[in-house]
Amino acid sequence: MFNYGWVVLFITVLLEGLSGFGRTASFSPFLKDVCRDLAVTSAQISFIYGLANLLTGIALPYIGRWYDRYPTKYFLRVFVTLFGSAFIGMSALKIIAAPPFLNLFILFCAFVAIRMSVQSYMLTGRCMVAAWFKENRGFATGLTCLLLASVASSMPHLNLRLSRFFAWQHVWLTVGIFWLCIMLFLVRWIKKPPAFGENDFDDSGKPKMRKICM
Repeated sequence: MFNYGWVVLFITVLLEGLSGFGRTASFSPFLKDVCRDLAVTSAQISFIYGLANLLTGIALPYIGRWYDRYPTKYFLRVFVTLFGSAFIGMSALKIIAAPPFLNLFILFCAFVAIRMSVQSYMLTGRCMVAAWFKENRGFATGLTCLLLASVASSMPHLNLRLSRFFAWQHVWLTVGIFWLCIMLFLVRWIKKPPAFGENDFDDSGKPKMRKICM
């Protein structure tokens, strides 16, 4: 019998793998141009990125609680929207021509949204493997790690190539639009197994009332 978990696994790997656009190795090829265009320094960007990563780590237990309380597709839609909007917002910084301190503040908010989204994708991927694969959990985990490593290893080279042909704001705008148009559509098929309560929510995402049998 076909395990629907393979569909879920493929989409979560795609989501988590391509979220590599929000990692330091993917930002690095554009860093010099970003600093020049926004009148900020690489040290400042590194500091706010590290601070955003720290704040995201502190928030992870609360993010995990949200994952437990809501259907997965609603949970992921929030972070897919945050991720895509953050990249679109960063791409607009050159057009806005704001003062350097405002550029840093906007970048910081975007980094928080991006890092929080990336961590949420990772959390969802691990939970999906545990939920859907009770018998072949080790194999599914190993396959997931292999696919993620394959995508992650290509992301720095891909961004380096992109940086040679396209401006940073155009690349980030494309990533944001792709996320809001494609990923927001794909996450509708990511769900928890029925035994984990995915059917215990109504269409608005609120838990259904249960009758207690005596």
